[in-house]
Amino acid sequence: MPNQLISADDQAREQFGMIRKWLDRWQDETPDLKEMDRLLRKLQDAHLPPAMFRNSLELLFGCLAQHLPALVRKIVGVRVPIGRRQREEIASLQTTLNNFALAYEWLQDNLAGIDFVPKEEHFIAERIAFCLVHSIYIAYLVAAPVEYGLWLRLHRAGLRDVSGQYLPASYRLAILLTAVQPVSFASRELAQLLLTLAKYVDEVRLHVIPPIQPKKMEKIFWLAPKRDFPLFAMNRREPLPEEPVFYFDGAYIAAKIMTESDLEKVGESKYEKRLRKSILQRASEAIGSPGKRCFQRRKRQFEAHRATVHIGLEACWAQLLHERGLAEKSGIEVRESSKWMIVNESPNGYALMLLDGKVGSVRAGDAVALRIETEKDWLICLARWVQSDNPEHLEMGLQLISLEAIPAMIQPRPENRERKVPLLLLPEHPPLRKASALLAPSGALMNGGYCLWLPVGDAGEERVVFLLESEQNSRVELFMIAP
Repeated sequence: MPNQLISADDQAREQFGMIRKWLDRWQDETPDLKEMDRLLRKLQDAHLPPAMFRNSLELLFGCLAQHLPALVRKIVGVRVPIGRRQREEIASLQTTLNNFALAYEWLQDNLAGIDFVPKEEHFIAERIAFCLVHSIYIAYLVAAPVEYGLWLRLHRAGLRDVSGQYLPASYRLAILLTAVQPVSFASRELAQLLLTLAKYVDEVRLHVIPPIQPKKMEKIFWLAPKRDFPLFAMNRREPLPEEPVFYFDGAYIAAKIMTESDLEKVGESKYEKRLRKSILQRASEAIGSPGKRCFQRRKRQFEAHRATVHIGLEACWAQLLHERGLAEKSGIEVRESSKWMIVNESPNGYALMLLDGKVGSVRAGDAVALRIETEKDWLICLARWVQSDNPEHLEMGLQLISLEAIPAMIQPRPENRERKVPLLLLPEHPPLRKASALLAPSGALMNGGYCLWLPVGDAGEERVVFLLESEQNSRVELFMIAP
């Protein structure tokens, strides 16, 4: 036995020395993730006692945690679908996070050799949750599906205390992150929103029985520790009668986020304030009053299952000008369209999968012009979610906002008659739209009066309109036209 202990001590010193030497190399720059993975494997292959393994592992984890924020910032704002090289870099980071989570999971299962086990178990659960939640967050940033089994592992780490009283901070953040429907936010919006959500992780509580009256049950969420899924909204799906679940009521946090949306920030422009307010209000609504599906989704009939699509407000505008024979006269380039399959539909939207054609980039919030193969009119939609697990596979969900649109231009400032902003006029069309509206680039306009140009006749027609803001994201803004 003493010889074994001496051998273990020697191995520990060797591992410590190797790790410290490696860390000295990467002290002032981002470490090579593949080298970090190799070092982690060597540490695991040494078969050290749990306490010694933990100390060595913490050295490596400290390096990862130090450089992780900078690595994640490089991912924010990537263009979807992502190129192969960048996708490999992102996959490498997620692999490293997963390997660290696996190492801490082994430690969690071998706590007998470590003192102060209850406190240590909480510490290790936080480390596991930290790694898994960052991997999930990265998947949301790049509009990729979450890896199979990841949520199941996160529940196992976060809910070791079956009463739900102790929850790792990272696990609480994951609950808030999924409650806001992260796929409906562009990556820069989501990164901005995460800073706000992090302020309220201490307010997250899970309950073994519903925390509110039965009449208000549709406003809460539930999660099942044995399901590989984050949260379910009660008004969309109910748990099985004998299924062990935890309940989450986000009403209080939703109210706090809504209050924060009205706060002033030093140095913030009017546009930044409006965008921040829009992001926080959407998040508050998602947490406090999770949406209920208005219509049942249905499959498209075989003869009308394909559609032609233009993505981006300028591409939609150019195509509609082309339909009127004005694009060529004005020297406006019409971008190449793409072909999609309609996976399912409802009266207020569509789910599509890319079949053919180049897609420059697409983000949640983009304007989309859609024409179903058997119909002649272009429908105007907003991309509500995007998902892509490789450069050749792309899916998106669309919300229908108008059955037709007129390409127009608007003059942002009266003193600058040369500069006009291209946008779409969405005519009144009850019950879908009770008043006319303008779909404009985000940040181009404000509430107030403008001179609107419409393609009527040879020279066009100018009309004075007064705009009232209705909806905004980082890609487009929807303004109602005052009667």
